[in-house]
Amino acid sequence: MLVNESITCSCYRRALAVWMRVALGMPSHEIARILDCSPETVREIQRRFFREGAVALQGSGRWGGRRRANMTKEAEREFLSKVLEETRPNAVIDARFIQEAYEKRVGHAVRDTVVYRLLRRHGWRRLTEGRVLTALWAASRVPKGSGPAANWQDAWPAAGL
Repeated sequence: MLVNESITCSCYRRALAVWMRVALGMPSHEIARILDCSPETVREIQRRFFREGAVALQGSGRWGGRRRANMTKEAEREFLSKVLEETRPNAVIDARFIQEAYEKRVGHAVRDTVVYRLLRRHGWRRLTEGRVLTALWAASRVPKGSGPAANWQDAWPAAGL
């Protein structure tokens, strides 16, 4: 794949990273400055090109993703559905309860932020605000904004907002 045959912007940038080194002899830090990326990214693109050929310029999607996940998204969805089955319908669930079940499932202790991110990722929402020791979460079956504060204009007619 040549620079002129690039289909997407990212393919074009990868082709330029190799072309600038081969044709112009530019060092990776200068190429990185021109292409607005890190020198390590430029070196990785060049390394892959010299190892794999033109296929490396098309991009294989090796970067990014959830590398340190304890469970797949499907397993997380299954885990949360079991948590919902164990509680009463439309119950407010304490994050500590979910964290204990999660730790039992994965087999090791996890920080509370792991559980908070899990719940946010699957559309659960936090019911308490601010810095609290325990957070209450609810599955988003009820749309956000339909709680008691949804009709604040009716409750405060004098505000005129």
